[in-house]
Amino acid sequence: MKLYLKIAAIIVFVLTLCISAGMIFLPTGEKAYAETISNEEYDVVFLQNITELAQDTYGGNIELTATKESVFDLELNHLGFIYEFSINEQNGYAIVINTSGYFEVAEVYFDANNPYSEVVGKPIYISNMIYLYYSNGEFYNSETGAIISDVVLSALSTNACYANGNATYVSWENIYYNNKQELEHKLAYRHPGIIQISNYSNACAAVAGANLVQYWDRFKPNLIANFTPGTALGSNYIYKETDSNTSNVIGQLYYDMETNIGGSGATIAQFKNGLSTYCQRYGYNVTYTSCLTNGNFSYASAKQYLENSIPLVLFVDPFTIAEVTTTAQGNDYIEYIICDAPHVMAGFGYREITYTLSDNTTREDKYIAVASGITNKSRGYFNINYNTIIDDAYAVNIM
Repeated sequence: MKLYLKIAAIIVFVLTLCISAGMIFLPTGEKAYAETISNEEYDVVFLQNITELAQDTYGGNIELTATKESVFDLELNHLGFIYEFSINEQNGYAIVINTSGYFEVAEVYFDANNPYSEVVGKPIYISNMIYLYYSNGEFYNSETGAIISDVVLSALSTNACYANGNATYVSWENIYYNNKQELEHKLAYRHPGIIQISNYSNACAAVAGANLVQYWDRFKPNLIANFTPGTALGSNYIYKETDSNTSNVIGQLYYDMETNIGGSGATIAQFKNGLSTYCQRYGYNVTYTSCLTNGNFSYASAKQYLENSIPLVLFVDPFTIAEVTTTAQGNDYIEYIICDAPHVMAGFGYREITYTLSDNTTREDKYIAVASGITNKSRGYFNINYNTIIDDAYAVNIM
């Protein structure tokens, strides 16, 4: 049974930390002073792995001190930490990153110096042994200080680590055309775009549910208590961004969906049962109508529900979020965030673009407008035929 997750805090080992006055007591019984290390997930992963590796080398007698510094990805999002440590007076460093919640030790080196020790700027971690930094609008090589060209950055971006996706990378394309036709239908001028919050791991199902709840709160009052979901401007409606009220909805849905019970994340059944439980608490019922025909996603059915102002929930693996921009030169530039992982998103419209290309062939792109749950692209377009499998999809009606 597939589990759908946004921040899947996968920690292989469990480490109990006792923290008092800046002292960390390691499993060996030895103590070390590391005032910047706490019991957050990054530190747990670092301490567990570095302790086990050190025990293999030094046995049970370990004296560890460590400090940490943030590292960032190419999009300048927080990716994790580099830990500068000393074990029995031997110096080294480790890098712990979180790509969509998968906490992992990306690198660890004993008897080595921190590659960012001389950096004045944001440390940028690309992948194994590729270290940059960012300062005053430019990326630099951390070792040489040389500016990194756009061509090199583009090449590095293909296999770089990113904070907002498991096996996530950024890609783009230019579409040159003689003519294009568009058809678009939106449930709001700006639909909900609630994103993940740090308190909850594996929370994409709860985030998708919160986006649906915010949408329906416009029509079904008090689905979110004492809350106005957006603002009407003439015939347009603009939904609010994430705030403490919507974060509380995520928290309640996270519990109602029994997230991480039985495995990381939530199953489709847990999503449906949890959203129903939440809505029944406030006097409403939920119906889920499948958008699959013979096991395959029916775009025609999805369009029909959206045209009747009923949003969707999509269970996908992998998936892509696109942003389409028409340039001054008259071509379409499409930037993609591509993620090879299970995910849940809410859909609030559709968009079809039919191109007559410069060689007189045609191309048709079909998108669902989604609340992605991804921090740096909370709203975007999901191409139903590009790098994706739609495992299941439902029209979600709250009555």
